[in-house]
Amino acid sequence: DGLSDSIPLIVSVKIPQTITETEKNVPLEPEKTGKPDISSKKPTPKQSERLTDEQRLEELERKAEEALRQTGDVFSKRDRERILKEREEARKEWIKQRERDLKQREKVRKEILKQRERERKQKLKEQERLRKEKLKERERIVQQRNEK
Repeated sequence: DGLSDSIPLIVSVKIPQTITETEKNVPLEPEKTGKPDISSKKPTPKQSERLTDEQRLEELERKAEEALRQTGDVFSKRDRERILKEREEARKEWIKQRERDLKQREKVRKEILKQRERERKQKLKEQERLRKEKLKERERIVQQRNEK
C-alpha cells in the first residue's frame, strides 16, 4: 500500500548510561557521635620504626648535603649579579634601539608629510596656471569678436 511508505517510522533507541560517582558532602565540623575521632589520631610507629637521636641527626645531615648539592647547581652570587647586569644592559640597549626606531619612523613620517605638502602646492600652482591660461583664452576670443 502506498500510504504506509510515506508514514515515518519512529524507532526508540536506548543509550547505555555510565554511572559516575558524585562528590560526597563532608561537613566542616564532624558530628559528635560519641565514637573516638579517627582522623586526628596518628598511628604510633612500631619500635623498629622509631628513630634514635643518632638516626635523626644522620637524616638531617643527609638532607643538608642534598640541599647543598642542589644549591651548587644554582648560580653563585657573582654569577647571578653578572647575569642580572647583562640582562639590564640588554634591556637598556633594547630601549635605546626602540627609541632610535621611533625617531626614524617619526623622521620618515615628517618627510612624507613635507612631500605631500609640496605636491599639494605644486598641484594648486598648476591649477592656478591653467585657470589663468583659460581666462586669457576667453579674453582673446572676446576681443576677436569685438574686433569683427
